[in-house]
Amino acid sequence: MSPPRTSKGLSADLSWSGVAVLRPATGERFTSVSGEFTIPHLAHDPPPPEERHVAFFVGVDGSGHEPASLLNAGIFCTVDTHGAVGCYVFAHWFPEWIRLDHGPDPLEVVPGNHIEVVVQFALDDREGMVTIKNISKGTETTRRMQNATPVKGAQVEWMVSLPTFLNPDGSIYFSSGLADFGEVTFTHCYAKTDKGNTVDLSKPSLFYRIYSEGSKITDVNTSGGRAVSVSGGGVRGVQVSSLTVKYQGPGEGHINSH
Repeated sequence: MSPPRTSKGLSADLSWSGVAVLRPATGERFTSVSGEFTIPHLAHDPPPPEERHVAFFVGVDGSGHEPASLLNAGIFCTVDTHGAVGCYVFAHWFPEWIRLDHGPDPLEVVPGNHIEVVVQFALDDREGMVTIKNISKGTETTRRMQNATPVKGAQVEWMVSLPTFLNPDGSIYFSSGLADFGEVTFTHCYAKTDKGNTVDLSKPSLFYRIYSEGSKITDVNTSGGRAVSVSGGGVRGVQVSSLTVKYQGPGEGHINSH
């Protein structure tokens, strides 16, 4: 089950794996975040018994600190039951999800392409802009977005996620399984604050790792203050009741079970 071209039915992702940085104690807030990664080749032989999904994104807010103001952009990939792999570019300002491989300035991507994502926004405003570049092909797309919920700039993140969806009754369910992506590394990870300062990953605040039934499914490591690697995948039929995302960081560790 893949998200439609434009949808208000996707929830904020609860199943993240990666690194986040909280705004500085000085009271500064983030106004932009960027990063690069290469779309990994997803395992597809033999084909999975059910569709598998995975998203790679750069974003702001969306956690327990500012759950209602998630704004992110990146790549969504699917492996179907025939082993076919498909990827597309998206922008997501909760709850609206927009595919950027259609409409004005469409951008096409495939595994192996090197991608740059830049998310910019005005604090407490309802306008933002995402730019995604396919560095491998020398193409890019930019989309201005509007939303009723302003961005707060409390946290920036570089993440892999098992996407979650909303049922018509408002309940949340996970996609049928996390695609086996092997490993992906986000590089050139930077964010800027409203005071003009640049923040990197030299002091990450939170590490997100996915667990299923007590077993760690993904792992996270940082390198040199500007890169984060996420490895793992291949969760089969994960249900809401059996998935746990662990947030671990100095003074900020807590566990959020779903």
